Amino acid sequence: MHDKAELEGVVTPELAQRGLALIRLTMSGSPRQPAIMVYVDHVGGVTVGECVEAARALRPVLATHFGPGRSFTVGASSPGTDRPLRTQRDFGLIVGRQVTLQVRGEAGEALNELTGPVVRAEQDGVTVGVGPDGAESTVLYGSIVTAKMKLPY
Repeated sequence: MHDKAELEGVVTPELAQRGLALIRLTMSGSPRQPAIMVYVDHVGGVTVGECVEAARALRPVLATHFGPGRSFTVGASSPGTDRPLRTQRDFGLIVGRQVTLQVRGEAGEALNELTGPVVRAEQDGVTVGVGPDGAESTVLYGSIVTAKMKLPY
């Protein structure tokens, strides 16, 4: 079976041409008939139609990569609300969506929880709206214990 990093390198440019970011790629199936699933997103969220189009666009690219006559399947999906949120890129894709962050307090303090929309994602941390008065809180990525999107988004 092909290397996952190799396949990510093949599909990422094709997805980027469609304004989609590759969040994760999984491989299953058998060496004779691999099954490739890509999880994609973009700012504002991805639609079912965009997932269908992404899978269609990847078919010829992967056919060239795997070689003539090779049987494989390819699918595309939204990464869902339970995907890991850790980096500037992760939070940058969900600006405007509601999140709940569990944040490490100072030494000996209990965890703090922040809930609100992602306002911006910067190099060192994410800013979340935390109050009806427009108050914001910026949290360093290294201080985040867990981060989850809330429904609806």
